[in-house]
Amino acid sequence: MFRGNLCSFPQKIGAIKVAFGHHHEGIVEALFLNLVFQDKIKAMPQKLLSDCSNLIEKPLAYRRESDPQVRTSFKQYPIIPGDLCDSQDGMQREVIKDIMLY
Repeated sequence: MFRGNLCSFPQKIGAIKVAFGHHHEGIVEALFLNLVFQDKIKAMPQKLLSDCSNLIEKPLAYRRESDPQVRTSFKQYPIIPGDLCDSQDGMQREVIKDIMLY
């Protein structure tokens, strides 16, 4: 569902770039999610050309989650709709956050 939205929604609004709201801690969490649950040391790079030719960027990669700019940076941009990422209860990301204790 996420990958489908990642391609269809930007095309619908005429966007050629997609900015992820992943902050520093979110990127580290993704790395550990892959390590613990997939036995792989990998994370998506800060810039990536997606399968549907959109440029995906993480402009907040060097910002901490607690930085006020992280919470307000994207208010003027359209948000891909849906309950994605860690917005649901009982997700593996919650386990990783408990382990990392920040």
